[in-house]
Amino acid sequence: KNIRPVGGKPLIAYTISAAKKFAARHEADVILSTDSDQIIATAEEWGLPTDYRRPAYLADDHCGKVDAISSVPTREKYALASSMDFLQTIPSHIFPAPYC
Repeated sequence: KNIRPVGGKPLIAYTISAAKKFAARHEADVILSTDSDQIIATAEEWGLPTDYRRPAYLADDHCGKVDAISSVPTREKYALASSMDFLQTIPSHIFPAPYC
């Protein structure tokens, strides 16, 4: 569903836009966590490149959001834990204004 077109662009494009605006205002980083090649490609098309791929054991229907999110800062390239003040998750939808 995240790559299906809504209003002429993929649903995830709205989330990327909101996340980038939030990051610009708060001098923050935006990191995509997914196991989908299609979502990675679509995110790159919309200005959010990533080489992080969520491990399979964190990408099933039984994995909790906290477990999936907590895996990102443990990767060496994304070792943000020492400088992370907050973490915001932004679900994919077309009304992200409250997050900006």
